[in-house]
Amino acid sequence: MNIDLDDFLNSIFKKKHCDEHVLLAYQYDFDDGFQVVPWPFIDIKKPERSAREPTEYFNIATVQKPEIPETDGTYYWRRSKQDCIAAHSLVCDNIGTKRESQPKAAPSWKLEVAPGIFQWGYILEQPIENLDYFEIVYQLISDVGYTKQGAGGYNQLFRTPGSIHYELGQKKFTAQIVEWEPGSIFKLDQLVHKLGVERWKIEAVTRKPKTKMTNFTALNNKNPTKTSIETVDPLLSWLKEKNYILNSKADFEGFIDIICPWHDTHTTGSKFAKYSPLGLGTNQSFQSRSFKCAPGNQYCQNKTFKEYMEWAGRKGAPRVMGHDPMPWIKQRYIFVEEGNLIADMEQRDFGVFWQLSLKEFSNQHPQYVLPPGKTTPVTVKQAFLDDPDTIRAQQFIYNPAKANQPLIYLNNKV
Repeated sequence: MNIDLDDFLNSIFKKKHCDEHVLLAYQYDFDDGFQVVPWPFIDIKKPERSAREPTEYFNIATVQKPEIPETDGTYYWRRSKQDCIAAHSLVCDNIGTKRESQPKAAPSWKLEVAPGIFQWGYILEQPIENLDYFEIVYQLISDVGYTKQGAGGYNQLFRTPGSIHYELGQKKFTAQIVEWEPGSIFKLDQLVHKLGVERWKIEAVTRKPKTKMTNFTALNNKNPTKTSIETVDPLLSWLKEKNYILNSKADFEGFIDIICPWHDTHTTGSKFAKYSPLGLGTNQSFQSRSFKCAPGNQYCQNKTFKEYMEWAGRKGAPRVMGHDPMPWIKQRYIFVEEGNLIADMEQRDFGVFWQLSLKEFSNQHPQYVLPPGKTTPVTVKQAFLDDPDTIRAQQFIYNPAKANQPLIYLNNKV
């Protein structure tokens, strides 16, 4: 079936906005990295050391255009998380290898990428801008076996029609569309369920998190509010101690004014940059720390929190990670010693799927965090179990009048 590159990408990214850009990636040799360019693409110069055609891929999410050109006038396009905007499709790869079963959901396209090996792509009804959610969904898909472990999700690369697959001995295979149904579009949560992920896991990552869960409200099933939780950001405390804060009043996005470490390079003449401490921000950003410099300062306007933390660490600041959900994790969950179970005190209101094994808890929270005083990140599960502030209970007990809703025996009290 002859589907050219333009038709293929136009169908997948039909709903992209004008500020979103599609990226193609080219690899000339097995041991090379990728040359990333926007599509519709510019001329690509093949490195002289390679005599073969490049393998072509597309990035699953759209990206923003770089703001500052390079010295030669070109732009350095990237597909890191801070550059990605929205995922427009979900792709299962290597179908035909390692497992005999195929996905139960018929795809929008099937691409044969090597003899007998297929890529099944699903065009999404609505682009997914919540990349954290999309990344977790991809992890669930990889657990089922329909994509590679650690695929990353939103910045994963997949082959295009016409992409060259080189086998040993330099034998070539040209990827080709064998089924093409671009009118088949999917709601992401329904699609993931069709692909074999248990519905409770989907609900666990799609449920809007509540953020306050004290001992008392956890046991009494109170609905928390984001603003009521108290968090301690050790980096913010260090900034105050070192007088790096210019204005401690946060703006509507949760950022405060701080002294920029690279202010001597500012073309605007100003000294300030912005930092969003843990516990501030909008939507899900209150579980993250962020750094940004003022627009117009070419050297550091694209600096990330990771780079800022590297600078602060060299100055003696406590090491912290950009994303840190642990204050909310500890308020939401209780460790039940009998049976090594985790009680989800928010999900308990619904009466089902609130008693989790350690493996189920780990699957819901696959991220890594950096506990206080540690130099190496650990899993959320390990951090939760090791934290002295984690609420612990002895066992579940049952009230015959409410047999379907166990109570928790906590500190010799129900």
